[in-house]
Amino acid sequence: MAKTSYLEFHGGQWRVQVAVPARLQEILGKKLMKAGLGTADRAAAEKLKWPVLANFKALLADAERAIEAHDPVEAEALRARLVLSKFPESERGRDVRAPGDDATMLAAPSAYETHHDGVIERAYQLEKTHGYDRAKAYVAVATGAQTPLRQHSEEFIAQWGVKAKTASDFKRALEWLGDWLRTAPLPLTIESVTRRVAGDFIAQSLEATRSAKKAKSYLAFLRAYWEYLSRRGVLIGENPWLGQRISKAAQVRSKSLIMEDKRPFTDDELIALLSNCTSDPELRLAMHIAALSGMRIEEICKLRLADCAGGIFKVREGKTDNAVRQFPVHARLSPIIDQRVNEGRLEDYLIRDLRENTPSSPQRSHPMVKRFTRYRRKVGVGGGKGDRSPVDFHSFRRWFSRKVRDALLAGDPGFDEWTLSWVVGHTDRDRPKSTELSQRGYAGVDPMEAKRRLVEAVQLPPQLGEPYK
Repeated sequence: MAKTSYLEFHGGQWRVQVAVPARLQEILGKKLMKAGLGTADRAAAEKLKWPVLANFKALLADAERAIEAHDPVEAEALRARLVLSKFPESERGRDVRAPGDDATMLAAPSAYETHHDGVIERAYQLEKTHGYDRAKAYVAVATGAQTPLRQHSEEFIAQWGVKAKTASDFKRALEWLGDWLRTAPLPLTIESVTRRVAGDFIAQSLEATRSAKKAKSYLAFLRAYWEYLSRRGVLIGENPWLGQRISKAAQVRSKSLIMEDKRPFTDDELIALLSNCTSDPELRLAMHIAALSGMRIEEICKLRLADCAGGIFKVREGKTDNAVRQFPVHARLSPIIDQRVNEGRLEDYLIRDLRENTPSSPQRSHPMVKRFTRYRRKVGVGGGKGDRSPVDFHSFRRWFSRKVRDALLAGDPGFDEWTLSWVVGHTDRDRPKSTELSQRGYAGVDPMEAKRRLVEAVQLPPQLGEPYK
């Protein structure tokens, strides 16, 4: 919802007034949304305001989706839907002509009908350029006959009560479904997902491009969303995802790919990545931090300068409870980290110039992941577009862990495998209980010096020289 929502006493009665965010003002045509509550009693107004605020929230969410829609036809349909939704039911017929007018003359079209006729005319144009199916879908969404795929996704997430990572995975699955529907081609609407369509999407997308474990998770997310739509009365008929399963063949195929799964970068790949990134200093810094700390990309992108002061990285939230941790900044990173801390404000992000979170992209690292993928392909690491790459940004973390393992095997003193768990934020709950008691119950928490020795044991290939000299 907008940043400000409150009751205001105006003209002898209370009204709700909600500020429209600047980015949505053009599409909604106003800076404030107002609605009278028809009462001068404050207590009554407090009760009456909620459905009005819910309606305002829905309008703002629709406007947000219209701006973020990746498909220009879908975005145009959502904008048209917003315009038509502004007209109350009482204004959707023809205007009543004054008494005495020639009864044989047709009544002038209402403002609503003028806009509605514009939607139909636009559909004829779209049919010529995009085909009948896209034009039909445009009308269905614009007139409210069908529900856009993502229309209730934010409400669903709010009542779902899951972590941001799970919510992000659900949105990713919904985005994949939308991409597949667009290719089919089918309307990007709830109603277009029949049981047959759902089955085809599972076989052609989820099973074909994801591991069986991930495919099961994404299928569960979609099933839960449709269950929510059914409870809300949005979905008419059966849940098309109920009873759907990931096939045995896909599970066997997934197991056979385990040995071909993601891997660490080789030293040559690391050199190629770190030595060629001169035009994107933020990506360059993020890659160096990942290689010399083993941090996850989202952890890096969420670091504020206050979390990097005093030569210590402080990860305040993450994928698991163990992700919350502190460990030393690598000596080769210290100059650039200290410089940014000294020159900026403590509340500033270490990695700068990333787009703020949006409903469709709640993780701050999303733009950085996309920038890295484009850069990785450009320098020829891990294959090109369309290839199933064995490396990704997480391969920096894998490279870091491998170098720590190599140092342990070489007899490097001062730390052990337990120190690695504390530095990279891995859970150790699966270790034998007796070992856990001896290591944690008696030896205590790993001292910072052990973490420092572990971090410093990881060295970049000598060909790279000093990263920020």
